[in-house]
Amino acid sequence: MTRAGGASCCCTGKRSIAWWRKYAEKGYTLIPLSLYEKRGRVKVELALVHGKQQYDRREDVKKREAQREMDRAMSRRRS
Repeated sequence: MTRAGGASCCCTGKRSIAWWRKYAEKGYTLIPLSLYEKRGRVKVELALVHGKQQYDRREDVKKREAQREMDRAMSRRRS
């Protein structure tokens, strides 16, 4: 199963998470998808995801700035 652009996994214990260290050096992150209880223990479903590239961030910033500018123009017009 794949979520949030990465492979999801269900890990238990310290040994199961040890494999994550090699991915952490490459820029991957563990994201908690869900938290639930099973037989008196708390379980966490995790996703291994990679961050956005620099050009993706720039596009998002441009979109946000354009939206802010439109909102400012609309609020000035209402006043």
